[in-house]
Formats: sequence, structure tokens, C-alpha cells
Amino acid sequence: MRPLLPFTRAETRAYCIEHGLWFHDDPANCDLSFSRARVRLRVMPELRDINGAADLAITRLAQLAGEEDEFLDSMAAAGLERAEVPLNGDLSFLTGDCEFAFDRQLLMHLPPVLFRRALRLAAATLGSELDFSQSQKLAQGARDEEKGSITAEGGELVVEWDMGTIHVRRLENIPPFRSNLTIPGETISDDLGWCLTAYEQAPDAEVRRASLEIDLDKLKGTGPYYFRSAKPGDMIQPLGFHGRRKVADVLSESGLTVNARKRLPVVCDMIGPVWLPGVCLDERVRPTANTQIGLHLKFGPSFINGAATETAQMR
Repeated sequence: MRPLLPFTRAETRAYCIEHGLWFHDDPANCDLSFSRARVRLRVMPELRDINGAADLAITRLAQLAGEEDEFLDSMAAAGLERAEVPLNGDLSFLTGDCEFAFDRQLLMHLPPVLFRRALRLAAATLGSELDFSQSQKLAQGARDEEKGSITAEGGELVVEWDMGTIHVRRLENIPPFRSNLTIPGETISDDLGWCLTAYEQAPDAEVRRASLEIDLDKLKGTGPYYFRSAKPGDMIQPLGFHGRRKVADVLSESGLTVNARKRLPVVCDMIGPVWLPGVCLDERVRPTANTQIGLHLKFGPSFINGAATETAQMR
């Protein structure tokens, strides 16, 4: 907000003197080593000699440019909304704050000025920016190349494209994490955006693939139960699968993005992984008809800043 922009320096000074208001002259305003001072003291007097209404014309131009800038932003934002492609299925809450994907063909149908602006808006939403040369290079690459990528200034964001989508994501450096699982109760990770709820009760439904119900009898002697980030070499036997598989392969085939895989907790006992939330459960802890006590697990988004925590069961 710049409420004094429409008024000249002389008008502002006169108002302060008339009403007895203190004001301060910044010495830097007269320091010609600053570009703004040279414009104010050298360029503006010349423009006023050419056009006595130069100040008014510049103010009017700034107002018009601002209004048109807002209009173009709204058009670009509407284009992004129409082209957005959901990521990570039911686990979309994991990365809603750090990545977006858009239908490439829909975005490419935007006029070039809106296409460039749309990608700049997406980058700004994730706390980064694309400068003019990067925006131009991105527009040219997306038009001419099947695949490619552009890294934003500072190396904190990357825009990648293939034949189907344009993917904007923040480059996250998430350190390995590990903590005990609260049973019964909630385990909340506000930093990673999720909540894991665990409680014990008798099984009440037939077990299905990737069920979130674990046979506690089978877990006796293998506790305590905890969660951590995935590690190289982790193995799991998904329900209905004969033999063990690498967790990294299971996560890769699940369709989760790189950022989502980094944030997803792996629930473990002392033997190893037993559950990849929203992805699969290990065969060795699946409930059977003889299961007496089950561990029910729910995985969903966390809501911070005083809002109530909600959990949504993932199957």
C-alpha cells in the first residue's frame, strides 16, 4: 500500500507544515550514487520541461498498468485452475503445499503472455520465482521439446515437463525422521502435513488388500511400533504378493511423486516395515478369521494453527 503516491513531494511537505506534522528528509534522496536519486533530480525535471503534466501521465500509466496486471494475473490463474492435474490420489494432502501439475496441452493453448505468467504465478505460490529469461526458455522448451526442465533462481524450485504434464515442485531436503507411534492416540507431523491415528479393537470387517487393520497377536514380541522415513534396502511383502519386494520399488510403482515419497511415513516394528500408508500392508501382519485384537490405523491430513485435526482412512 502506497497511499501518498498520488501526491507530489511539495504537496506532502505543505500539508505537514500546515498541520504541524513532523517529517524527515532522507539524505539518500539527494545522493546521486543511487539510481532513484538521479531519476528524481535529473530525469524528472527534463520530462517536466517536455511535458508539464509528466507526473500526472506517469501516475496514470502506473494505475493502468496495475489494473491490467491484476487482470492478466486473474486470467492466468483461471488457466492454471482449468489445467491442474491431481497428484498422489488420496494422498494429495501430503504435497499440496510444495508441488502442482498441469495438463501440458491445456496450458499451451494459452496465449504466450498468459502461459509465461501462469508458470510465474505457480512458482510464486511455492515461494520462488522465474525471471524473464527463465520464463522465455520454459515457454520455448515446452513448445518444442518432448521433455525438459528449468530450475528457478536460487535452485529451490524446478519446472519439469513431458508429453502430458508440466510439473512445478519445490526441491525439498527432508532429513531422515523417526519417532515412536502413539498407540492408542494420534501422531501428528505438522511439518510433513499428516496425522496417523492408531487404536485397538476387535476386527469388524473382512480383510481386504491394503487394509489398515493389523493383527496385534502377530506383532507380539516385535514392538515397539514406530514410524520413519523409507530407507534403501527396506523390504515388504504386500498383501496378495508372493515374495518380498523393495519398498522403493513399491513406492515408485504407486504413482506417488518424489516429494510425496519423501514425506510418507513407513510404519515399522523391530523386524521392519509393516505398512506404507495408502499404499500397502505387509502380508505377515494381515488379520485372519482367528484374529482377536486388531490395530486400526488411519492416515490423513493434519490441520495446524488451532484447527481441529481430521483424519481420513486410506484403503
